[in-house]
Amino acid sequence: GKTHLAVGIVLARIAEDLEAEEARFVVVPDMLDDLRAGYDAAGEQSYYQRKARIQDAPLLVLDDFSLPRLTPWAREVLYMVVNYRYSRELPTVVTMNELPTGEEDPIASRLNDRRLVRPVPIVAQDYRREQ
Repeated sequence: GKTHLAVGIVLARIAEDLEAEEARFVVVPDMLDDLRAGYDAAGEQSYYQRKARIQDAPLLVLDDFSLPRLTPWAREVLYMVVNYRYSRELPTVVTMNELPTGEEDPIASRLNDRRLVRPVPIVAQDYRREQ
């Protein structure tokens, strides 16, 4: 499904450009847990260093993105990541079950900006069920 294709995008990018090894594939809930753990760390493992590695990745895949389930803290962190990449027009792939709505929502407005975003609906069976 979506995750399988997103992993393929990262692997194809790495295959065509060795510097793309810095590409990041993150499952959003896991990324948020990792960033939260950075509050208690120092140096290379601090919250700010972890967030910078995600924000500055030459290609970022945000897998399992779901706006309705976000806490206020998670929403703020995701806004910072999405807005950073949006304002710099950095390549970002987002997998989600449905497109976000609400023009007032700053994350949804960036993910729905047709100047920079191209939604690709995937109508396919769950890849895990074919195993």
